[in-house]
Amino acid sequence: MSSIIKVDTIQTAAGGVPTAGDLGLNITGTVLQVVNSNFTNQYSSTVFDTWVDFGLNASVTPVKTNSNWLIMATLHAMHFTTQIDWPPHFTAYIGSNPASPVGSTTSNNRPNVHVASFQAIAPGTDAAPYNQSLHVLDSTTNLTAGTATTFAIKAYAGRGSGTWYINRANTMYNDDISGSNPICSMTVMEIAS
Repeated sequence: MSSIIKVDTIQTAAGGVPTAGDLGLNITGTVLQVVNSNFTNQYSSTVFDTWVDFGLNASVTPVKTNSNWLIMATLHAMHFTTQIDWPPHFTAYIGSNPASPVGSTTSNNRPNVHVASFQAIAPGTDAAPYNQSLHVLDSTTNLTAGTATTFAIKAYAGRGSGTWYINRANTMYNDDISGSNPICSMTVMEIAS
C-alpha cells in the first residue's frame, strides 16, 4: 500500500519558505543546504609565510546546531619562482576574527589540515595554471543554528621567492586556444549529524 501527498505550496507558520530544518529533515546524513561561491578575478601575490584570504569566501547560516560540513573547492594556481620547493597550497578556513583551519588539530607543533598543493614553475618556462581540488568533511566544528559563519579557502606560499598566481599563469595569452580564464569555486554543504 502506498500513499501520495500532493501540494502546490508549503509555507512555515509565519508564511515563509521552509528550510530543511522546518520540514523535519534532520535525519543523520541529510543535506540541509548547499551554498556555492565563485572567485572570477585574477590574483597575484609576492606575500609569503602567511595564509592569504584572496577572496574565495561563502557566508553560511546553519540550519541546525552541530551539523557536519562538507567543503569542496576547485582551484587554479601556479607559482613562478627559482626556488622549486615548498609548493604553495590551499586549505579551508572557517569563522573570522580569527578564522581557523577546518579540521585543525595540533601534532608536533604543526596543524593537521587538508591541503591542495599547486605547482612551482621556474622562470623561463610557462604553463597554464594547475588545477587542484580540495575536499574536507568537518565533523568537529560546532556551529549554532541561525548564526552566520564565513567559510574561506586561503592560499599559502612558504618560501619567499617569485610570484604566485590564482586563476592565471605568469603569462596570459589572449587567443582562442588558451585565452579562457579559469574560475575558482567553493561549495559548502551542511549535513545533519
